[in-house]
Amino acid sequence: MNTWDKWVNRPQTIWFRRLLFQVHLWSGIDLGVYILVVCLSGSAAVFNNELYVTFLPASKIVEITGRNASPQSSGTGFVVEGNGSRKGGFL
Repeated sequence: MNTWDKWVNRPQTIWFRRLLFQVHLWSGIDLGVYILVVCLSGSAAVFNNELYVTFLPASKIVEITGRNASPQSSGTGFVVEGNGSRKGGFL
């Protein structure tokens, strides 16, 4: 049986055909995964507002109670002097 007959009648016995099959298989899988990632990220970008509303709870309005922070407080626990330098430790 010559090479052409093998190619036509029993292609699985030729190493080059098996190599081409494996290259085609894995490149198709890689390309398919790439296209899936591109489609999913693009859909997330397009439907960003709808996904935000669906998956995050509605904003809640809360009433502010208690006293206000002093103007010298920087919010970090340090007291800020008039010249901007920090003094002391945590309040």
